[in-house]
Parts: sequence; structure tokens; C-alpha cells
Amino acid sequence: QYTNTTNPQQIFVRIDNGTICNSITNFGLNVIQAPEANPAQPLTMCDTNSDGFVTFDLTLSEFDIL
Repeated sequence: QYTNTTNPQQIFVRIDNGTICNSITNFGLNVIQAPEANPAQPLTMCDTNSDGFVTFDLTLSEFDIL
């Protein structure tokens, strides 16, 4: 586990095979924050004909869903 201290950050690595051979290299670490998701509100609608089914037009709730 590694916690970066600055963003972006240059990381240096040394690889050693246990004998006299080793190699040093580096790579860049750039951490991008994950977007915060809005909690979804429940979609409710009355079953006016009491058949146990309703049809939702999800395009009307696109902003809330996405």
C-alpha cells in the first residue's frame, strides 16, 4: 500500500536480483479524483389500474439518475 504525498508525483524504483545486479528507474503517478455520485431518489408511481405494472419514462429522471 502506498499513499502519494503530492499530485502528480515521480516515483523512483530500484530492482535488485540479490546479487550485484540492480536497476533504477522511475515513473509518474497521477491520481485522478473519482467523481462523487448523487444518491438516487426512489422512483414512485401509482398503479392506477391495479394490474401490478407501471411504466416509467426514465428520460424524465435523467438528471437525477446520471
